[in-house]
Amino acid sequence: MIEIKSLGDVAIQVSFGNQINEEIQREIQRFITGLKKAKIKGIIEWVPAYCTVVIYYQPEVISYHVLEKILKSNLFCR
Repeated sequence: MIEIKSLGDVAIQVSFGNQINEEIQREIQRFITGLKKAKIKGIIEWVPAYCTVVIYYQPEVISYHVLEKILKSNLFCR
């Protein structure tokens, strides 16, 4: 299960675990593909790393709680 936490006022960190491995990298790629397809208004960009994806958003367009709910939906969760 992914973990989501706020990174200040304009970013969310989505964590896929704490190990660097091929399975997590595939999950991150699937997640990013889902973000691209969803075209969520208010998302500025996302930055993938080894085990996380940081999503920068415009809080005046989409709130943290709404974005969190979308990211936890079946579309994005493993």
